[in-house]
Amino acid sequence: MKAVVFDLDGTLIDSAPDLHAAAVHMLTALDAPPIGVDRTVSFIGNGVPNLVRLCLEDAGVPDDLFETGFRLFEDFYLTHPTAQTALYPGVRGLLASLSDHRVPVGLCTNKPSAMTGRVLSDLSLESAFQAVVAGDTLPSRKPDPAPLLHTLALLGVSAEDGVYVGDSVVDAETARSAGVDFAFFTGGYPKGGEDAFPSVLQFDDVAVLQRFLLAERDARQAC
Repeated sequence: MKAVVFDLDGTLIDSAPDLHAAAVHMLTALDAPPIGVDRTVSFIGNGVPNLVRLCLEDAGVPDDLFETGFRLFEDFYLTHPTAQTALYPGVRGLLASLSDHRVPVGLCTNKPSAMTGRVLSDLSLESAFQAVVAGDTLPSRKPDPAPLLHTLALLGVSAEDGVYVGDSVVDAETARSAGVDFAFFTGGYPKGGEDAFPSVLQFDDVAVLQRFLLAERDARQAC
């Protein structure tokens, strides 16, 4: 392990409350019934356009209102990106430890770049990542392996020298397709099916991940 790449939503941050608030705002503006938090969480993982589309479909909103709905969602979220969003316990310490040990760290998320940038800025995480690949950086999004492979390339390492940390079947499939080791955070927004994909670690405590990553680094250095 020479580099670590993280997913964002559901892996490093609990952003569901703010994503849900944006969805409710959008649906209310369209005179559609509101959506519950759990239902919103079930739609997270394949990017904001997909989240918006599923919310609209769930509320019975016509397809031709997608662009309007997306703008409503985006404008609200960019204004309130971290009103209720928080880092998972131990995340800031983990990122600081990886930096102290000079482990290259990247971020690979399906969240659009404008939203990703606002969240990282609000949470003072801009300097934590040497490479950031968002949902609109490339033509394709996860689970296509291209964004993860591009992140690792920006970090200067090959697939076999990286670990991808995520919380969903989308992340698991991305890692598998890219040939990258996968560490599965069970405390995020999993929707089932992750056990069908191999993982080098399953954890619900960031301290467990930190010990694993640094042990892997030390083992590689010893070799």
